[in-house]
Amino acid sequence: MRVSTKRILSILTGLAFLLGALFVYLGLIRDEVAAAEKVRGLLVSKEILLGNQERAVTQVRGLIDEFKNFTQLQATVSRAVPNGASAIQALRQIEAIARSANVVISGLDFSAAAAPRTTAAAPAAGTSVVKRLRTLEVRVRADGSYANLKQFVKLLETSVRVADVRRMNYTPGGLVNSNDTITLEAQMYYQE
Repeated sequence: MRVSTKRILSILTGLAFLLGALFVYLGLIRDEVAAAEKVRGLLVSKEILLGNQERAVTQVRGLIDEFKNFTQLQATVSRAVPNGASAIQALRQIEAIARSANVVISGLDFSAAAAPRTTAAAPAAGTSVVKRLRTLEVRVRADGSYANLKQFVKLLETSVRVADVRRMNYTPGGLVNSNDTITLEAQMYYQE
């Protein structure tokens, strides 16, 4: 065989090995490279998910820190607008206000009623976090000096439990009875 033929045969053999290696790469290694790319994509998506969850945990921790005093706020709101009519609590509050203002309660009457409706549409039952408001109608007759009665009304309207004085009738004391009399109707709110 001649040298030029041997050279051509060795070039063709090298070319055949190169083509064989290319087919092996395309057949075997290419599938593994695709699987590795899939794993890399999964890793990137899990890193993004982890970052999102860490941000969510940070936000939740911030909310927890912000609402740590929520129970204190809830207790304050429950004192201002208690759950249930709590007529005994209202009676104690009115008695304490009367003692503080130096007036004598000569008549007291309670009755429960629905709170006045607002113009906003009421949410469907069970969908609202806020409970429905009701009112406890209170009729009080108190005796005392004008200044003390004035203080009594002021303390009633600004006391812990939310109360609105709706009607008031003042009767000055006569010669026999030196005490003035006030008859008032108030609404004290509570949650259902």
